[in-house]
Amino acid sequence: MELTDLGGKPVSVSVAKGKVLLIDFWATNCPPCLAEFPKLKQLYADNHEQGFEVVGLSLDESRDIVDAFQARAQLPWRLVVEADQVRQAREKYRVRTIPSVFLVGRGGRIANVDLTGNDLRQAVKRCLAQKFP
Repeated sequence: MELTDLGGKPVSVSVAKGKVLLIDFWATNCPPCLAEFPKLKQLYADNHEQGFEVVGLSLDESRDIVDAFQARAQLPWRLVVEADQVRQAREKYRVRTIPSVFLVGRGGRIANVDLTGNDLRQAVKRCLAQKFP
């Protein structure tokens, strides 16, 4: 699945092979999504150098909404907002509600779904501890 981030650069799950990737489906009008961002930003800061990546897929109606939000929130990971790409990703991952998060291990397989807070932190640490051939 090929995606394009806010900066126009390609984003691919396969490029993250060997890393631990969190795929986060969210929107600016989703209070639980927004409530999780401070913890997720800290998790990212604590583990990015060890190979932890995050890709956020916004379900917002307009890129302008996401641009304005990003200007305030300064999320350090890549964001995808292109409606057709997000729709295709939602279909592939069978996302019906948000927030929906998928933790992908170093081997490219989904390790956990819809974890938050300390449960997510522990799952990320377990995934990062796994060796990749």
